[in-house]
Amino acid sequence: MITVLKDVTLESTAATTQAAASRVTVETYASEALNFTVTYTTGADESSNTASVIVEGFDGTTWIQLGESTNSAGTVTYKEATYNVAGASGATAYYGHFKVDVCWQKIRFGASESGVDANKGTITVVAMVR
Repeated sequence: MITVLKDVTLESTAATTQAAASRVTVETYASEALNFTVTYTTGADESSNTASVIVEGFDGTTWIQLGESTNSAGTVTYKEATYNVAGASGATAYYGHFKVDVCWQKIRFGASESGVDANKGTITVVAMVR
């Protein structure tokens, strides 16, 4: 298990929460599945906030946000995935567990928060590839 984000204060975008260049990169090698858990602690006196996590894969040149493809009448559309954990009360921990198929040699995580009035929340993300 690898802690990729540890008690990180959330901002409104993943880029302002943590610069892409400083994110932990996870080597996935020949793994097929990624499991990750999210611990999201809302800021004091906050309500109805959401922590969002993105996972990016490295294709050898570019980081690409993971997502899903759908096929409708022969037209395939790609949609980036965002993994959300909702918070309802201030200074409270909320948890999420996600499983994602991977086919990338390297992955990294980004996180952000929406709905903040005044007090930012924090996030910890622990990942396991298998």
